[in-house]
Amino acid sequence: MLSALEAAFGPGETVRVYSEQRNDVIARLVAGDDHVQPWLKSAAYDTSIGRDLRIAHKRGYFWIAREYEARMGVALPAAPIWVGFNREKFLRSHRSDARRITSEKILVLDVPRCEMLLSDYDGWSKYILAGVCLENESEFISTLTGRTCTCIGRQRRETWQGIFQISEDPKSWQGIVPRFQASWLVDVIE
Repeated sequence: MLSALEAAFGPGETVRVYSEQRNDVIARLVAGDDHVQPWLKSAAYDTSIGRDLRIAHKRGYFWIAREYEARMGVALPAAPIWVGFNREKFLRSHRSDARRITSEKILVLDVPRCEMLLSDYDGWSKYILAGVCLENESEFISTLTGRTCTCIGRQRRETWQGIFQISEDPKSWQGIVPRFQASWLVDVIE
């Protein structure tokens, strides 16, 4: 049976992915140094969002780090790093946000398939980062209106397993990697 990556991209040791990163990360990679994402610089500790959302983000990030360890058999050295497969989506998002044009750029990377945990982007960004059950649209909507999810922690986290049931369309996927190695860098898109 073919893996999802083989079915979508054919055989190979690596797969081409994209990631929007700060200029300091890019400078480190261009200089030949690897990048490990410190937890305090990850979105889990983003102080520009409200307290409740920040708590949900932190729970989601720590949960995905534990899932990476359990599914990949190796602990993350620091915070997870996200990559995507939809180049056009990254370019469209990047170019529509003037703030990012000066502080962040898009990396093009060839990442070893054996180091990447695949999951569904929408499930992650819409439900897990909001801290609600993956399977219940009404709880997502109630969270937006100020009422909290009625699920208890373990029950909610069990539904989150659904993000690992990915579609056949790589444009809806995200990958989680433990680090960026300088040797993975293919290009930087301004």
